[in-house]
Amino acid sequence: PSTKVIHAQGCSFTTDDASHLDEAVAAARKADVAVVVLGDYSGHPSIDGEKRATSGENNDLASLRFQGMQQDLLDAVCATGTPVLLVAQIGRPYDLSSASRQARAILVNWLPGQEGGLATADVIFGDYNPAGRLPMTFPQSAAQLPLNYNFKTSGRRYEYVDMEFYPLYRFGYGLSYTTFAYSNLRINELPDGNVEVKADVTNTGSRAGDEVAQLYVTDMYASVKTRVMELKGFERISLAPGATKTVTFTLTPYDLSLLNVDMDRVVEPGDFRIMVGGMSPDFTASDRIKDSLGYPEGRGVTGTLNYTRPASARYEFAVADVQHNLADGSDLVTVKVTNSGNLTDTGTLTMYVDGTRTGDTRHYELDPSQSKTITFTVPASAGADASWKSLNFVSRHNNLSYTR
Repeated sequence: PSTKVIHAQGCSFTTDDASHLDEAVAAARKADVAVVVLGDYSGHPSIDGEKRATSGENNDLASLRFQGMQQDLLDAVCATGTPVLLVAQIGRPYDLSSASRQARAILVNWLPGQEGGLATADVIFGDYNPAGRLPMTFPQSAAQLPLNYNFKTSGRRYEYVDMEFYPLYRFGYGLSYTTFAYSNLRINELPDGNVEVKADVTNTGSRAGDEVAQLYVTDMYASVKTRVMELKGFERISLAPGATKTVTFTLTPYDLSLLNVDMDRVVEPGDFRIMVGGMSPDFTASDRIKDSLGYPEGRGVTGTLNYTRPASARYEFAVADVQHNLADGSDLVTVKVTNSGNLTDTGTLTMYVDGTRTGDTRHYELDPSQSKTITFTVPASAGADASWKSLNFVSRHNNLSYTR
């Protein structure tokens, strides 16, 4: 209740007007804590004469630096020695490398809407313990882009001469006002082919808070190149200080599958690395990256699943019905598609009438043991009056011939 807020605008979003920086510096010198709010401009023309948006569709920028004098404002306020909290109201990742060294804390609240001010105040004053996790990677520099947590190895060196490969803030990263530890990873292959993964999470801090436990999987050896890691599940849990909860995930065969050289979805038996933690796993950017995946002690748990069950879809086709349409002279041919395999997959089916491709290619996606019917139209020019002789239905999985 005794808090007094001193406000100064400092600068606008995109202009190079530095005339108000001194006002912000003076305000910061009088304050116990400086809250510096920087970020994106939505493009509304009535705000300070701004002429362009800094985020959103058709507003991509080559730089990840805060626009206008915003970085200069942060530099000037931090130079006062007053502890600085940066609130980044942004619609995309920014280069926060300087801010990460200058500010005591960074709160990314994206573009929060009309209740954003109240929500941000709750976090700043400790009335709410934040638990957000980054849904994207924040790089050290735009020169690192594209930078993804689930990249594929390339065989090249993974760094510049003057910059390491690693991002500033990785995918899934986020802090709160308490801490969490992970232990007791259990991995069990179930009779139905699913895999149950369990881990214990303990609140090791002094405040109640939420943790977002994240499950990552790596196919260690495969017939094609696979991603270094993939997020397969997450669960948000609330824990009192000292309390422990078990998080449980279920991996299906589809979660362990890949697209092979023929672009068929299959599960290849072998070793999978299973990792559960509060962010995406650590790795060493050098040879055999997958072998280095894991977490520092307590920050996550890592284990190996030796999966023994191959899986793939197997599609079968049958002509279920042929009807003549008296109204327009066409024929309606219904084909039944059945997945008799043990894995979900997609496919396409194309019809040829007496060797001529006819109509659109039809797409399907079926779970194991699932069937569906697809109806094709044989136009009147090739229908009953023209006495077509054969139909061929072609897919990358199987072909079906039908003769009248």
